[in-house]
Amino acid sequence: MLDFKLGEVLACPRVDEMPIPPTPSFNCQCEQCGARIWVAYSSPIEPLRLCLSCSAAQADRVKPH
Repeated sequence: MLDFKLGEVLACPRVDEMPIPPTPSFNCQCEQCGARIWVAYSSPIEPLRLCLSCSAAQADRVKPH
């Protein structure tokens, strides 16, 4: 499991869920599950790049109860 703060994640759509992104993008792998994801060219480089599913699951684990 990756260990990071909530603000350090860039949530990206999966290639199989969005065949053509609305902004100029490249694809790479989700750092959690390895799925191919779209990353906008204008996005920051520093955050971890996760697919939307892994990002949502991670956010649920980080939320205070």
